[in-house]
Amino acid sequence: MRLRTSVRTSVRSAVLMLVTAALLVPALTLTTLRLWQPGWGPAVWAVAFTPYALPMYAVALALLVGYAVRTRRAASWVAVAAVLGLLALHASWLAPQLVGDRPTAAADATPVRVLTANVWHGQVGGGRVVRAGRVEEADVLVLEEVRPKELGVMDNFGIADTWPYRAGTTSVELSGTMVFSRYPLRDIEQLPTRLGCWRVTVDTPDGPWRLLAVHASSPVDPTAWADDHATILTAAGEADLVVGDLNATADHRPLQRLADAGFRDAAEMTNAGWQPTWPRTGAYRLLGLPVPPLVQIDHVLLRPGLVATRTETVVLDGSDHLGVVADVATAANAGSG
Repeated sequence: MRLRTSVRTSVRSAVLMLVTAALLVPALTLTTLRLWQPGWGPAVWAVAFTPYALPMYAVALALLVGYAVRTRRAASWVAVAAVLGLLALHASWLAPQLVGDRPTAAADATPVRVLTANVWHGQVGGGRVVRAGRVEEADVLVLEEVRPKELGVMDNFGIADTWPYRAGTTSVELSGTMVFSRYPLRDIEQLPTRLGCWRVTVDTPDGPWRLLAVHASSPVDPTAWADDHATILTAAGEADLVVGDLNATADHRPLQRLADAGFRDAAEMTNAGWQPTWPRTGAYRLLGLPVPPLVQIDHVLLRPGLVATRTETVVLDGSDHLGVVADVATAANAGSG
């Protein structure tokens, strides 16, 4: 009887350790990559999934606490302390998206609604783009992967009636990044990136805002990805907003550098929580099941002096991304020293 009980206990312990290891190995890999930030393509992709280490550490911690209480071994409690520390580290990375400082808009500010969307080489369709912009009552549209055919459809649907000002180009060979605005655009300049990024000044009711409309290369080509982000970071030194498909999350070094330069994500600023934007549910399938949104790579980033008062994701049928809508306004303390 004692032997049988001992065998059962050993088996349970072995299973528990295997399950714990199955959780900790990928979690530790994500932690290491997030801290190390290697430039190798698959490693860059993996960093995007850093938030998923949080539930893995939480489950592993619960298992380890139960094991430590049962065995009363000092080594078990050391493991509990280590995993608790890693859980706290990941919680600190995610916490700003849920809690923290929420600056307020100036009492006399006129909010500007910004919508950014990757239209997936025009597969959304020009009519749907125009309808989505009107439904969301957007003032400024930043669209990535626009094709000439869809641009023609947008013109036929009267995009100029709602957004009479535009910047950017598109071609059959390379889908373009474009800006459409209710407000005048000037100082239009293209940046030397692979997929087309533009710097424009938007003459909003609250004064001129310098906007970067961006689409960074995918980390499928890590060299192009890094080069594009270096260009965007340099241009951001004279920008108030960086908007578009950055192909990077808050856990990637390029967005950390933009944060160091003073930019804040609209979703983080409004404590809207984690808002993954890729892939759109149904755009891809795994084992016959639709893949839900997994990573947050589309952003509205704001320089101090501007605040976001609301942000949410928007479904655009035909795209593999969710769009992002943000209400942006001048900050209450924008003029203080």
